[in-house]
Amino acid sequence: MDSKAQAEGEKRVRDLLIGPLEKRGLGVPTTLTKDGYAESMHMVAQMLAYMTPVSLEALMEICAAHPGGPKGDRMPIANFILDQARRVQPPANSVSPLMRAVFKDAVGQAACRDGWGPELLDLIKEDRRWPRDVALKMKKRTGRERESRFKRLKMQQSKGRTLMGDDKQFVEWRAARHAAVQNVLDVIAEERGAA
Repeated sequence: MDSKAQAEGEKRVRDLLIGPLEKRGLGVPTTLTKDGYAESMHMVAQMLAYMTPVSLEALMEICAAHPGGPKGDRMPIANFILDQARRVQPPANSVSPLMRAVFKDAVGQAACRDGWGPELLDLIKEDRRWPRDVALKMKKRTGRERESRFKRLKMQQSKGRTLMGDDKQFVEWRAARHAAVQNVLDVIAEERGAA
């Protein structure tokens, strides 16, 4: 996103999300000073500049229905707003610092090597925290089963079998998931090259 599009996006966030919530009378969260609140909302505007007007209006509706504070008269905190925003309209092809760190780590390398990288990527997107052992075991098992099916179907394709229905959809879906993991790896490689 260039600087002009970023500025327009930030204005949209202020006009369609922050402004309407403030006009409803939602006050500064009790945990923030006025300056802290201004900085927090500035960060929210920067981070959500990618969102469409319709998505911002939907997010405003969610935030208005779930105000902060014990009396429900405060602006929701930035973490709540950002979490809900990811559910309404996830950023397109964004590779977060957490994703990069996990895929640089031994667990990410093992996931890519063993074919369950898509499941690890899904886990990071769902939990937004460093993967825990129990969740990793479940994702690893699911990923290995899916990868085995994917390889079996690709082998059948290479022998001339035309895939139909669920099998065809599964192969296309799995290939797209692998492409998403490759996108993360490409960003990591670019960072290493720039360093």
